[in-house]
Amino acid sequence: MQHNTTTTQSPQNKKVGVVIPIYNVAEYLRECLDSVINQTYKNLSIVLVNDGSTDNNESLNIAKEYVAKDSRFILIDKENGGQSTARNVGIAWFSEKYEAKLDSSINLESSTTYTIDSTLQYKDKVKPDLKATCHTEPLSEVSNMESNFYLDSEIDSNKDFSPMTKNNKNLNSTQNTNYNNRINSNNGGGGVTLYSYNITNENPYNIYKIYTASTHATTTQQEFSTDSKTLKSNNSQNNTDESQHKINNINHHKDSPPHNTESIHNINTTKHNINTTNNHNSTLQPQKIDYIIFLDSDDYWKPYCIEECIKHSDGVDIVWFESECFLGNCVADDASLQHMCGFLHSAMQSRNDFIQSCKDNNVKSFWIVVCALINFSFLKRLQLTFYDGVIHEDHNFGLLLILQCRNIFVFCETLYCVRIGSASTTRFDSKNPHIVPHCKHIYQAFNNARLAKQYHIASSWFLMLLELIQFLKDHPNKDNETIEQLFFPYYIQHSLKLFDFKHDPLNLIPKLPAIEPYLKKGFKYRHKLRITNPKKYKLLGPLFSIYDSIKSIERGIRQYVGKNKR
Repeated sequence: MQHNTTTTQSPQNKKVGVVIPIYNVAEYLRECLDSVINQTYKNLSIVLVNDGSTDNNESLNIAKEYVAKDSRFILIDKENGGQSTARNVGIAWFSEKYEAKLDSSINLESSTTYTIDSTLQYKDKVKPDLKATCHTEPLSEVSNMESNFYLDSEIDSNKDFSPMTKNNKNLNSTQNTNYNNRINSNNGGGGVTLYSYNITNENPYNIYKIYTASTHATTTQQEFSTDSKTLKSNNSQNNTDESQHKINNINHHKDSPPHNTESIHNINTTKHNINTTNNHNSTLQPQKIDYIIFLDSDDYWKPYCIEECIKHSDGVDIVWFESECFLGNCVADDASLQHMCGFLHSAMQSRNDFIQSCKDNNVKSFWIVVCALINFSFLKRLQLTFYDGVIHEDHNFGLLLILQCRNIFVFCETLYCVRIGSASTTRFDSKNPHIVPHCKHIYQAFNNARLAKQYHIASSWFLMLLELIQFLKDHPNKDNETIEQLFFPYYIQHSLKLFDFKHDPLNLIPKLPAIEPYLKKGFKYRHKLRITNPKKYKLLGPLFSIYDSIKSIERGIRQYVGKNKR
């Protein structure tokens, strides 16, 4: 379905929290973050979580640039623990689990600053003197804005749109505004200073620092006079600190409003809530959010992703939208999860509808995490988080999320772009294997990157299966047997591969008997034997190998004969 950019924007009174894990993605990170800035829906609070990147601070520094240029961003820098832990940090941040205080050792004179030079153009009338330290403020309310009023500062109107550049020539065609930002890092001088905060309470994921662009919580009302085109700012907080940025934000406006000749719009903007008594005793608090959404840092959104989700969010716990995969500049032929589940048209579905559709279409696994706008109150009520330290964590999180919801809006429009071939979770480069720090103990057991990766995958499926088994025990339901029949075989198939390895650094094999009750007709004798009597299985291993070789030859002969008959 093609999106119509001329339609009226939805009211932007719902706050959406965005969580973006970052790990060694310098090549793609700007494109990802630009796609967030370029959203037509502006009421966002964005948490970047650097998961201990090892690329000489390239990814970290890019993230800092975006914190400096747009105050909707904060950056959490933490020890490497895997994508699960990075996402969990984002959930915990918005759940107000952390107490963060301004770093008392900060030296503002020597701190790194970021200068943003801005030139605004109003219908060919350039205002060259509007050059200031600034960053875009998140909108708390924009209901009075015109439908074609666009606050984006990143779209270059001189470039055509392409999936891999996200430059859209027509997206902002109604605006005669040209706004270019240049961010330069420098020490001292004018600019946006990044302030760092330390966690002072429990810190299970070892967060090093939290970075923001300001230490003051202000609520300002800003307006442009159509006569002078000058920015006016009225601070509604009793804060007279002269070091506050002279201009916190420069918004883009049309030359004249349809109904008001004195001013264009009044826009209330708020920063991340920071309680300040003095600069060295400040606490940083998250904004209250209505929804949460996850974005992988090597992927990106289409510009209207959030806006379209918000339109369908009333009365549902989850808005589930579609994704498409890109290989280079081409769309890859990839199976649609919604189509696999039998959802061909946008509609509201219940939990029971979902289970029945999975049963009818024989769905074996399920994942929706990055393609879901989630009601945050619902998520907090579930106390659901990602399984720490595993790979393919989307499967359990998505399934447990769906199984506990009331209503889902299945939105059959592609809003999320997946990049194939980047340093993603599912990719392994045998020529240049990279062992993430939190998996080094597995690598040390095998001293082989490929075997370590394969063991990590098998162990992850088994650990998630144990979590799923426990969930069904804790939540008895008439559908539990159906869920076991649908999803358990896929988990078990991967879990049983643990027996293929000589080493078991996580000591999981002794726990495998827990899945014995679920080994039914679909599994051969040898599979049960692996769990019930590993020693006997090892003794019979050579016979099983001979049997497999004979069966493989037999299949090859049948295929050859069948091909010749045709």
